[in-house]
Amino acid sequence: LSKDMLERFFQATSSSLNQVAIEMNEQCWTYGELWANIARVASQLPTGKNQIVLQEAQQNFEMVCGLLGTIC
Repeated sequence: LSKDMLERFFQATSSSLNQVAIEMNEQCWTYGELWANIARVASQLPTGKNQIVLQEAQQNFEMVCGLLGTIC
């Protein structure tokens, strides 16, 4: 995933913030909830070029946010 692809994803889903984005184990998040959590993760990561980010996560919503937040 490139940053350009992520920006296109945000543009494509900006009019659907209340629609379900992901579902897992009887839990679901809307695109708005997904965006908010991606922003939360991204704000906690180091910024700048050549920064190494390590993510250890179980297969859950936080894993998705971590992956997308790292790209942001």
